[in-house]
Amino acid sequence: MKRRTACVRLPKTPVNRGFWSVKASSRILVSLLAGEESRLRARLDWLHGRVGKVELRLDSLADDVDLTRLRADYPQLEWYAACRRVPENESRTNRLMRAAAAGFDGVDFPVEDGVAPKVPEGVVRIHSWHQESADGTDLHAVLQDLQARVSGNDLMKIVAWADFAEQAWPVLDLYSHVPEKPSLLAFAQGMGGGASRLLALRCGAPWIYSSWPGEATAPGQWNVVELLRMLPSALDSKTPALGVLGHPVLHSLSPLLWQSAMAEGSGHPSGLYTPYPVKDLPTFLNGAVRHGVTSFSVTAPHKQAAFQLATPLDGALGEAASACEAANLLVQKNGAWFCGNSDGVGAMDALGVEDATPEDSKHLLILGSGGASSAVQVEARRRGWQVTATQRKDLGSIQPSEFDAVIQATPVGSVAHPGKLTAGRPPSPGTPSLDMVYHPLQTEWLRQAETAGARAIQGTQMLLHQMIAQYAEVFPDALPANSIVLQQVLQQHLHDRAAIVLLGARASGKSTLGRALAEALQWNFQDADLVLEQQSARSIADWIAVDPEGFRDFEAEILSQLLSEPFTVIATGGGVVERTSSVAQLEAHSRVVWLQCSADELLRRQTAEPRPALTALDLAEEIKTLLTRRDPAYEKASSLVVSTNETVASAVMKVLLHFELKGFVQGFR
Repeated sequence: MKRRTACVRLPKTPVNRGFWSVKASSRILVSLLAGEESRLRARLDWLHGRVGKVELRLDSLADDVDLTRLRADYPQLEWYAACRRVPENESRTNRLMRAAAAGFDGVDFPVEDGVAPKVPEGVVRIHSWHQESADGTDLHAVLQDLQARVSGNDLMKIVAWADFAEQAWPVLDLYSHVPEKPSLLAFAQGMGGGASRLLALRCGAPWIYSSWPGEATAPGQWNVVELLRMLPSALDSKTPALGVLGHPVLHSLSPLLWQSAMAEGSGHPSGLYTPYPVKDLPTFLNGAVRHGVTSFSVTAPHKQAAFQLATPLDGALGEAASACEAANLLVQKNGAWFCGNSDGVGAMDALGVEDATPEDSKHLLILGSGGASSAVQVEARRRGWQVTATQRKDLGSIQPSEFDAVIQATPVGSVAHPGKLTAGRPPSPGTPSLDMVYHPLQTEWLRQAETAGARAIQGTQMLLHQMIAQYAEVFPDALPANSIVLQQVLQQHLHDRAAIVLLGARASGKSTLGRALAEALQWNFQDADLVLEQQSARSIADWIAVDPEGFRDFEAEILSQLLSEPFTVIATGGGVVERTSSVAQLEAHSRVVWLQCSADELLRRQTAEPRPALTALDLAEEIKTLLTRRDPAYEKASSLVVSTNETVASAVMKVLLHFELKGFVQGFR
């Protein structure tokens, strides 16, 4: 099968913002799929001089690749070989020995194949064991078996399985049973294993496995670019380890903000911050104590449990945690856990309002009465504000326009809980109005506030100020987190992740190109028509035949929802531009592509694959009529035009190059 062109997020120069060093780079091993030699060499060209090691996966190695010459052409790299899937009519051992004979520095021999063969002098044998599920295997027994196999400079590799982060602690515990730590590589794969790969470096592992972006060779593996951005300048047992815990949590923006703050250099700590998907919080925290992980931001569903398991901190964050009996920060001190809640500080700082005084009273409206609302109430009153907090069932008589600031503190309006509170009753012009929801960034409630002239504040601003407050608590002796820098980092990230929208007539190839783009970028793909039918439980053909206006109204709502989804390619319906409001939304979006297709080509495609008629005209006339009506709107709404007479590969590349972002470079065939 021909491999599609890939576009990957890669720095064009080595990442160096105060937290990258030769020492760290020497401990990154990039596992590469062998594949076509020219494609492999393109990746090696980029890696050479940036990382210390590569592992060549020999599963798909072409017979004509000269491994000796390949290795000699990149002398700064250490070379290792592995083979997971055995080709037909050839033993895995034979392939691995071919690499050993070519002068590779090390070869990975799975223990399932029996005793590892002898290799040329100087070649490291890696005796590897892999767990495919969290099945309760005695890892100490596995370690003892490997210890009986090794000799000389051999390495032992134990890869456990972790669906949740707490399941990864036992494999890290193995380091305490190995006198010479560089002889052991022990970590977990799976969704819950990502942090263990990094923590293994603190435990003494000689390297960490990573992948080329979009080509992970194991579940839970970081790609090399992520590691370049995550690893601190020095990483050993004394390096502070912290993170964010919850479930789900891998989507969190917290690692981006914390890593950026710590990367500012002099006056800032050097640490390792990573997400931890957690199910069993007590078990997880016990393991964190054993391995010296000192603090966590806490997300759902563990905020209440975190409060129950910890002692409130002194000061405003501890008071807020006590008031709402929920914590979003855990800090370990001498094996004991202390908690705080920065929701209130984050929300009030995001509003950007001054403290109230008896002479200048101010009144805050909080929509919602849950844990986050309670934390904001405590902080707002501490700053002298009067507060009215309402439950959702009591919102009918509330007039947001009567308040000096408004905070929407419920999940309503999020992707998981669509909707809009106080519909038709927006805040008054100029009123600071914060929606805690940040997925999507622009909720219906926030859009209503903005339309009314209020100062609309996205939930990401609260996230930013939450983090700044937590950072000051965790690192009291460090310089404060630089809010200007973090704001820039956050805005760049939000820009980078903006969805790509495809417009065009039906049969113009939006779904085909959309899926190819999503695959190239490793993004999600959404067919707007399918989303519309799923959410409405109605057939588009039936609906548009009896109620075209109602259909277009709902289509506009779906468009608004999808435009806020990060890292997504969206294929829209052909008639999405029939609504002026939809065209306005598309004009305001940064990445909209019009797939331009001739009437003759559309006729050929729709004749080959018939679709329900949209008018009473014959097919040829229908196509011409719709193009005449819609083409001006397609052109107005789009920022790029692509001819669908091109091949899919060339169309993908044209889109990727046009929307090239900071850190994006063309991938390789």
